[in-house]
Amino acid sequence: MFRLQPEKPVSRELLRTVRDRLDSAIDLIVENGHLSSEGVHQLRKQFKRLKALFRLVRTLDDFTGTREIARYRDLGQELSFSRDRDVMEQTLVKLQFLTDDQGVIRRLETLLQRLQNQHAEPTHQHTVIDTESLRNKLLDARAAAEMSLRGDYSHDALIAGYLETYHKARKLWKQLPDSRQQEDWHTWRKRVKDDWYQTQLLADYRAGGTKKRLARLRQLADLLGYDHDLQNLSETIEVLSSRTSPADREIQNLIDAQRRSLQVACLELGRELYRRKVSFVRKQFSNVKAS
Repeated sequence: MFRLQPEKPVSRELLRTVRDRLDSAIDLIVENGHLSSEGVHQLRKQFKRLKALFRLVRTLDDFTGTREIARYRDLGQELSFSRDRDVMEQTLVKLQFLTDDQGVIRRLETLLQRLQNQHAEPTHQHTVIDTESLRNKLLDARAAAEMSLRGDYSHDALIAGYLETYHKARKLWKQLPDSRQQEDWHTWRKRVKDDWYQTQLLADYRAGGTKKRLARLRQLADLLGYDHDLQNLSETIEVLSSRTSPADREIQNLIDAQRRSLQVACLELGRELYRRKVSFVRKQFSNVKAS
């Protein structure tokens, strides 16, 4: 269960949660012997959950938090090529349903074929995942958690960690309408993901329930994820288009229009999630019972 129980010691609950996530990840590898696209997706989600958890830990123990965030970031990057490749292909397919222009559809099909052929080349075989090595790294992560997640951690510091996440996400939401940096959208997506996972962890710490907020955070994270996928696809198309086609400009226009629509929807959802000041959110945690 990815949820901390406030009536129990913080360190014990953190360790229980880390064990659960890592055991699930190890079981996934052991049961399958190899990793499918869905298996990679599930593992990367576990690593993102654990990064969000250790961002809370960083307010309790900066050294441990920073070290473990880097660990799970690196583990996720080891799996990123396999997942990113599949997402790129899926995004190309989705675009075909956004237009009636047969020339654009044929061009998208051509680009998809090029992408698939590129991924089938021998130079890409090094991306095969060494599941035994990955399993050993997860066992090392579990041992590190057993050693480091000890001590008398306070509920207040844990909540302060969440409020820092909320503040960063809110600040980005306010800046984005005037920002010309695409990286700001990607950073906001990461902070929204942190908020989503940390809201799950601290659901029992917070008055008024979190069901609606969690649903909205997931919706926002998904929309931001699709926007990020489209940005990556736009850059990839330039590489794939060794011979330009008149349809390429139409495809870029299609991507740009879709991204503008997505970003408007994201900012509107952001208003619902981040219009409140940090001081207001802090009051929702005022009735937490310490262990």
